[in-house]
Amino acid sequence: MQELFAMKGDNVAQNALSSIQYQPHEGDTTAAVPAVHRVIGQRHGFDPSLTDAFNEWDTIEEEQCRRHLQCHGHLPGGVAS
Repeated sequence: MQELFAMKGDNVAQNALSSIQYQPHEGDTTAAVPAVHRVIGQRHGFDPSLTDAFNEWDTIEEEQCRRHLQCHGHLPGGVAS
């Protein structure tokens, strides 16, 4: 993936960590997200409760929202399923 979407800029360290994927066992991210924040915060020296410390994309939440929209016949742009 890094070969296709390489990080750019003078301030990006070589081999910098740009993405972490994790999947909770139960599919509910309520407990998983703060747990991951705690581990990363402890290992890299910052407060895991800072909301702007992470740029996250919750694919489980997105999929649930997409399914909800499809089940109710509403998709963005006025397209019906």
